[in-house]
Amino acid sequence: MKRMRRILRNLTEKLSAQRTFFYLSGIGVFLFSVLYESARGAGFAAGFIGIIFISWLCSMTSEKKKHFDLNPEAQLSRKGSGGIFCLCVVLLLSGFLVVSDQEDEWTQAVYQIEGTIYCLVRRISGTADEAISNGSISRGNNYRTGTVQLELEAMEKPTESIYLRGFSGGDYEDGEWKEADDDALIQNVVETLHWQEWQDMVRNMYYSMYFVLNMELSKRVDPDIHFLSVRSVEEDIHTFYMPYYSRWSRWKENSREGDKAGYDFEYYQQEDVSVDWEKQQEYLTEAAGWYQELQAEYQKEIQEAYTHVPRQDIPRLDRLVAENPLVELDEITSFILTTLAEHAVYTLTPGRIPVNRETVEYFLFESGEGYCQHFASAAVLMYRMYGVPARYAAGYLVDREMFTRQGDGSWSAQVTDESAHAWVEIFLEDYGWTPVEVTPSADGTITAFYPGLGKEAFPKTLKNTEDGFAISVGRKSDQKTEDVQAEKKSFGNSRKILDLPEYRKAFLMAGTLFIYALLLLPFFLDYRRLYRLEKLKYAGCCVIYIRWMEMLHFCGLLQGYHGLEDAFPDEAGKVSGISCENIMKMQEIVRKSTFSLRIPELDEERFVAECYCRSACFLKRHQKGIRKITFSYLKNYG
Repeated sequence: MKRMRRILRNLTEKLSAQRTFFYLSGIGVFLFSVLYESARGAGFAAGFIGIIFISWLCSMTSEKKKHFDLNPEAQLSRKGSGGIFCLCVVLLLSGFLVVSDQEDEWTQAVYQIEGTIYCLVRRISGTADEAISNGSISRGNNYRTGTVQLELEAMEKPTESIYLRGFSGGDYEDGEWKEADDDALIQNVVETLHWQEWQDMVRNMYYSMYFVLNMELSKRVDPDIHFLSVRSVEEDIHTFYMPYYSRWSRWKENSREGDKAGYDFEYYQQEDVSVDWEKQQEYLTEAAGWYQELQAEYQKEIQEAYTHVPRQDIPRLDRLVAENPLVELDEITSFILTTLAEHAVYTLTPGRIPVNRETVEYFLFESGEGYCQHFASAAVLMYRMYGVPARYAAGYLVDREMFTRQGDGSWSAQVTDESAHAWVEIFLEDYGWTPVEVTPSADGTITAFYPGLGKEAFPKTLKNTEDGFAISVGRKSDQKTEDVQAEKKSFGNSRKILDLPEYRKAFLMAGTLFIYALLLLPFFLDYRRLYRLEKLKYAGCCVIYIRWMEMLHFCGLLQGYHGLEDAFPDEAGKVSGISCENIMKMQEIVRKSTFSLRIPELDEERFVAECYCRSACFLKRHQKGIRKITFSYLKNYG
């Protein structure tokens, strides 16, 4: 126990000695945060105040003895502290004024610097080429390194974009998707159908079901089967990426010739998927029945597994869905796209999401900015609230134009992290899990398509495109602003309407200055304390002695004494932390200085100052709570 106390005391003394570093670091971080992103940055840096106050409190609890230094050169520390204080104030005010005038430009400049540093660190650390997808939803910006992570090879050029799924999300908890456990659902299906004897075969049937069904029960005479080879640039493969409507073909390990580890798939493009249960060969009758039973039971399982939503964590989204009851899938999709278009815009640099905010709620109802992870998460939750089984999927979206023809006639594509993507997948009968795009494209439209999607469920504002139906991305807040401006014009000059958004920057400046003042408060109190103590040590032994008596009276000690009584040393020696002999010596020095023309020597003044410091340290340790703060930083006794 004693050893632990000694360790804590040593740590406290070290923190106390370095509190100036905490001050300057906190001020620097706060100033950078103002340049970084205004209110959000200020809120983030305000947390640094806690560190500063901790160092301040540590300086109060330190038991290290402090002595007056009567060398006049010690005044340089006070001057240096004052200069630093003034410099920080000037830097903040000038920086804040510049940023307030050109906030967007400064924000983008800081994002560019942050992105450059992020990409550089990833390349140096060797993590830039890792092809890993998971259910984490970023709470910050999305920076791409442009590093190749996968290499694809096909026998012919695809005619549609390829979704390579590496992760499927099940439950949504604390702003993160947990990996979907399909194996557990298949186990339930096996037990329900009493197929335990063929358990392994049933699992293989499920994972290749829609490829096999399309190959055997296709309406087309000769359906097109595509081949895709996926190679990873990293030595160890952490995640497997597979296209939809596919079947695993083979696995290839690293070879001595330098070939990369990879795996091959056979797959159908969505436009080629066409299952016709009525048109089947006689030898497939029994197998088709098995597949139908497997699909039907799996649909029952996912109806509960992939419609679960933590409604208590997303009350605003829950309320929005409850206020717009829908049943048909196309109407639900239309409403989801419209909601996303009205509430959010696409950007890779939406800024930081505060730690105490729910990710999807903040994206959809407060910031209104985000990228694929945020759009897909919001859409999956809305689908589930309407009772539609949906999953969050992450991987790569490979555009068909990325494939280039090789000399041997094959087509290859190099996939970088710029193609990393997240999307929604819903379960459609006879298609299985099917991707649905809900993230805006480069031209600002959200294009969604899945088999059977009908345009009659969509509002007239939607555009009919070759890939499906697209809705122009607009902000509901923009329309509200226009309505308010029109309303103000209709009133004319007869009535003034307070436009709060116009005063937003003023409120922001006032709030930021208040936080900055709070940040500088410990620095100011330390500076004031240092100034008063240095001023005291040049005031002479009589003034120091009077100050010591005031300190004793503040602590509620020896209220009836003025300090020169004969009985005073015995009483003061019990409670002041100074021996009776030293107090008597102090009295003698003060009497000679007060009642004679003799000037005290330097050693005598030093002795009185040292006794004062020892007593101040002793008395401060016995103060509690607010009295300790008052003792050190308002009264400036020690």
